[in-house]
Amino acid sequence: MVDFIFEYGLSAGIFVATWVVLWTAKKVVIVRLESLSQKTKTDLDDALVSVLNTINPVVLGAASLTFAIRFADVPAIVVTSVSAAFLIALVYQISVGVAQIIDIAVLKAQGKRVDTDKKAAVALLSGTVKVIIWAIGGLLVLSNLGVDVTSLIAGLGIGGVAIALALQNILSDLFASFSIYFDKPFEVGDFIVVGANSGTVEKIGIKTTRIRALQGEEVIISNAELTKSRVQNFKKLKERRVVVRPGVLYETKHELLKEIPTLLQKAVDTTEKTRFDRANMAEYGGSAIVFELVYFVLSGDYTEYMNLNEKILLAVKEAFDKKGIEFAYPTQTVYVRQ
Repeated sequence: MVDFIFEYGLSAGIFVATWVVLWTAKKVVIVRLESLSQKTKTDLDDALVSVLNTINPVVLGAASLTFAIRFADVPAIVVTSVSAAFLIALVYQISVGVAQIIDIAVLKAQGKRVDTDKKAAVALLSGTVKVIIWAIGGLLVLSNLGVDVTSLIAGLGIGGVAIALALQNILSDLFASFSIYFDKPFEVGDFIVVGANSGTVEKIGIKTTRIRALQGEEVIISNAELTKSRVQNFKKLKERRVVVRPGVLYETKHELLKEIPTLLQKAVDTTEKTRFDRANMAEYGGSAIVFELVYFVLSGDYTEYMNLNEKILLAVKEAFDKKGIEFAYPTQTVYVRQ
């Protein structure tokens, strides 16, 4: 009887001591990490603190009890039951920790500028991943408890395939929406060209993206189609390369022809927000001597590009008029031999 009391008393003392040590270690680690997180810019330590805060005292109790019963002569059924309880508690804690990490990642990814539809889509993906994690955890518990989960997994697999086939188009657009959200090939407000369609992106939804065309109508394109298409995003344009090819008469004197590249360069140099590249006599055309002026507009705005291009063209016309250089136009000269 004395040995019985001693064993169980020792086991109880070890249980309490182990629980206190684990609980204290948890608190100490959290305090140290919180102090460290204030000195670093990374979010990793903050995420670790959040995960550690999810550790339930019951989980620590199950771990402590599993360790403590080793020091007492208890029936096998009790050892099995305590081990099963610890397994369930451990799988539960791991699932909660992973779910917490997913929540942190979702909150960081959403930020403050994400619209309501996009937050709903990300929340749906987060919920789906959590369900999968909990399902895997449940299967692990059942498997370790001796339950044959093979038929259950097979049933879930067949059901999942059937659901996936039924929702194939919807899921395709949904995952395309996630791809657009995370990869960010374009955002709301960007001017894009997709095939024959062009316009300003007004909304990126779960299934479709809405574009306001230049003519004023709304163009609705599925997200799956967008991810498969070649998209030109003019909002990302830093500068625009412009090529101008003026033609002058063949009767223009040689000295004036040599001055034309300088005149073209001056027209660009005197215009703000532009960068000169080159100006050359390019070719002998059918009815004109063709020059080529290449310059860059240092802005992605189309209206500003048109205004600056107009200013340069007017400057070129003014410079040509002052020098007496005439632009060529399609003409035919007929020579009649007498």
